[in-house]
Amino acid sequence: VQLEGYARLTPRQDPNAIADALIDIAADPVLARAQTRAGRDHVCREWSSEKAFRDLRRTLTTVPFGADRESAA
Repeated sequence: VQLEGYARLTPRQDPNAIADALIDIAADPVLARAQTRAGRDHVCREWSSEKAFRDLRRTLTTVPFGADRESAA
């Protein structure tokens, strides 16, 4: 599976699929450079420390703290 041209997903715990993906990218330096650029562009567009902290705050404020301890008692 290709992700917007910057990454290739392989099945979990499948060393052959990972090896095939690495061989494919090593065999095609033009593709490797294109994926590198696409990945960098994606990060520059989509990531910021402000967004990361906002997402973390949202997650931490929606997690029901203590719920596991109460149900275990």
